[in-house]
Amino acid sequence: MGFCPQCGSKLEEGAKFCVQCGSKLSGEVSINQTMQEAPKKSNGISIASMILGIIAVFWAFCMLLSISESIPLLQKELLQFTTDEERLGAIIGFCIGYTLFSLAPGIISLILGIVGSSKQKNGIAVSGIIMGCCAVFTSIACIIYIVSGV
Repeated sequence: MGFCPQCGSKLEEGAKFCVQCGSKLSGEVSINQTMQEAPKKSNGISIASMILGIIAVFWAFCMLLSISESIPLLQKELLQFTTDEERLGAIIGFCIGYTLFSLAPGIISLILGIVGSSKQKNGIAVSGIIMGCCAVFTSIACIIYIVSGV
């Protein structure tokens, strides 16, 4: 049993056409092709992990670049609150709103990358894991910076 050079499906011995994609084989499948491995394909989970990782890293670094301008605005807004509970609620809301676009996709990218790499070891899933980690750590650093700056 060999594999189709076009789609990677398993082929029966003596097949002249692939039953999955219909491509014509250049000869009959012989026993010598049994050692040939199917071409590796990237699964959708790995690709989604990488795309979400790219988005998350982009937003995390945009957030990091604009954070120094945002803290003075937050400090002005905090002056209108009279109690510590109101100020704490405002700071938590600001942190959640500020990091939502990078932290959530970063965590999802990390999870999808782990799931994708457990199904099939490939570089796309690993890059999704790395970018997800970068986005999560950058978001956490921004939260720490916001809280310490206020």
